[in-house]
Amino acid sequence: MAKRQSKRYSINILNENKLVEIDFLGTSVPFDSLQEALTEVRDYISKGYKIKIKGYFIHESKTLRAFLFALSLVGYEKIIVFENKSRYSKSVRRELKRRAIELKKMGWTPKQISEELNIPIKTVYRWLKS
Repeated sequence: MAKRQSKRYSINILNENKLVEIDFLGTSVPFDSLQEALTEVRDYISKGYKIKIKGYFIHESKTLRAFLFALSLVGYEKIIVFENKSRYSKSVRRELKRRAIELKKMGWTPKQISEELNIPIKTVYRWLKS
């Protein structure tokens, strides 16, 4: 198992599974970073490794849709796969935030809100601060 890290992503190579995991750091995946990471693992792609790209993706992104379409044209849609780190859609997050603010007004503590809504306490604090 080999591991490499840059400022924007880390690459974990699992030779025994013929799998390369690219884990993007931060809250978005800029296309130039995706291009850079895939270029870095190009040799593994040619050796038949599966590439799993983890990050926060906007499903409606035209760039991502175009990229996925291009992958399908060359038969790589099952070799290069995307895993969204986001647990909830934007509309669900908006509703959870609204509910967290409502519970805070009712006197609930951030810890109680976190447990009730099944979201990290850091997220509760961030939402209540904004």
